[in-house]
Amino acid sequence: MTVASHATVLLVDDVGRALDYYRDKLGFEGHAWEVNPRHYAYVSRDNCHVHFACFKDAGPRPNSETVPPDMFDLYIYVDDVEDAFVAFFREDYVGERPRHPGSPMSSRDDVRTNWAEVISDVPDLRVEVPAAIQDGNTIWSEWRAYGTARSGALLELRGVIIFGIQDDQVAWSRMYLEPVEHEGTSLAELVAEQPPPGLE
Repeated sequence: MTVASHATVLLVDDVGRALDYYRDKLGFEGHAWEVNPRHYAYVSRDNCHVHFACFKDAGPRPNSETVPPDMFDLYIYVDDVEDAFVAFFREDYVGERPRHPGSPMSSRDDVRTNWAEVISDVPDLRVEVPAAIQDGNTIWSEWRAYGTARSGALLELRGVIIFGIQDDQVAWSRMYLEPVEHEGTSLAELVAEQPPPGLE
């Protein structure tokens, strides 16, 4: 016997919304179950198959909540993670780092280069988004990125990234990610310092 493929079934609150997201945002093809479209749907892309189900008395509970922090509901493997990631950004994307006004604007190519370097140097990189909210075409999100560099040094970044969305892709962003100082200055010491730090 040969196992040709498999499908992961995800419990969701809204089958239609999940179906739209995977088709419109992630490039999958699929459709709802004709018998009961509000209960079940299927999507696929290449050899990746995902099903969605909605039950009245069985709401979704992400694995990351049940077994935090690194157990995800679905793992998707791609042959080029850079292409998969950069596809979410528009060709004319512009990124800003307001805490570093002297830095040049980032382009779509810079996104590819910068993240390729990070992934290469921190192969066990983990990224968490503890909170996010969308207001129209703007998304405010809290980020935590952490891992161990090949040198053995621990890396941890925390902060906020604001995204502007156009045609379902990122058109611009403002990034406020900074390294975490585990033995840093206290808040009282920061307030007492002159001039105030961080005004770059």
